[in-house]
Amino acid sequence: MKTWADFLDEIMPELPGIAEDLAEAQVLRSAVEFMDRAHVYQADHPAIAAVTGQGGYAWAPTDADTEVCHVFNVWYEGEKLTAKNGDYLSDKYDYWPDETGTPEHYLQERTDTLILVPSPDEDLADAITVKVALKPAMTATGIPDDLFKDHREAIAAGALFRLMRMPKKPWTNFDLAAAYRQAFNNAIEEARHKQQAGNVRADHHVPDKRGRFV
Repeated sequence: MKTWADFLDEIMPELPGIAEDLAEAQVLRSAVEFMDRAHVYQADHPAIAAVTGQGGYAWAPTDADTEVCHVFNVWYEGEKLTAKNGDYLSDKYDYWPDETGTPEHYLQERTDTLILVPSPDEDLADAITVKVALKPAMTATGIPDDLFKDHREAIAAGALFRLMRMPKKPWTNFDLAAAYRQAFNNAIEEARHKQQAGNVRADHHVPDKRGRFV
């Protein structure tokens, strides 16, 4: 694990007079935005038990310092569900929140909750398995070593953009801030392209018939 302080060598030389805690706070914010947009931190969410009549399920990543920011795939008892929005579900069902049965679809009305439609009609242990992308929580103290290695410069650029756009500071530089913002955005686009091509930090598991990852 690398802490936010490990990024300081990348940014402190360009920020005369800045306090380290302020710099680290903006590194954290930059890392959150980078992971949220680039989806490079992929993981298998711990299996979730299905509860009769319960459609919504709160996220609980293994790493308490992370939050789910994107859902790639959801399986119920090994069967892949399709992502749908509320409009589609309203057209398909009379009132989808009250539907029960074997789940066929999922949606996210809130970032902290996964919703299955129909709601399960039986209690099943470990029935719901999900591939997700994570981002650091605002309480996180750092990121895994491999993410630091791969994305250190991009996250540092995002932090420099945030800091240099602060007005009336010894390190204020709006021109450089704009350049770092562009570099940050370019890095996100490149990372997303690699993610879509499968070149990411992830365990490429295949669910078995019970939905467990093997």
